[in-house]
Amino acid sequence: MKKNKNNTNSNTGTSSSDARDSYLKDWELALANLEKIGALFASVGYLTFFFAANLDTLTILDINTTGRTAEETFVNGQELISIGYTLLWIVSINRYSEAIFKINNTEETVDLPAFQQLKDSYIISLFANLYRLDAFIQLYKDSLKKTSDSTNSTEETTQETKLNSYIF
Repeated sequence: MKKNKNNTNSNTGTSSSDARDSYLKDWELALANLEKIGALFASVGYLTFFFAANLDTLTILDINTTGRTAEETFVNGQELISIGYTLLWIVSINRYSEAIFKINNTEETVDLPAFQQLKDSYIISLFANLYRLDAFIQLYKDSLKKTSDSTNSTEETTQETKLNSYIF
């Protein structure tokens, strides 16, 4: 049984309190799961950068027989990172909304400016990552153009098809 503002037991507010607490718990669990997914996308994206750097090393040593380029792999990694930050930004928006809900409906003390700061920092990170994605796509396009200048027209068609599959 919950206590009301006067620290006395209240039976009238118990069912609504329990429903509110259950709602908040479910909301928090859903956000935690989405946060895990966002962090996973970002982590796998950064791990993909590691593989891209290895491909770059193989190319420099002229032993890259994988059929993949570092530029293409960097684009793939950055796409995953951008998806991750998008999900984390969505979580931060919902955590901010949850904080407002708690301020208006519970006795809990909430540091709303900290939630605002998280929300702002995730959108800034998202824009920075989308900006970086654009740069990686341009580098990939440049690498395809460079490669296509030294290959036959059949390979050019294949590479242009790959190029057109990206957003930018």
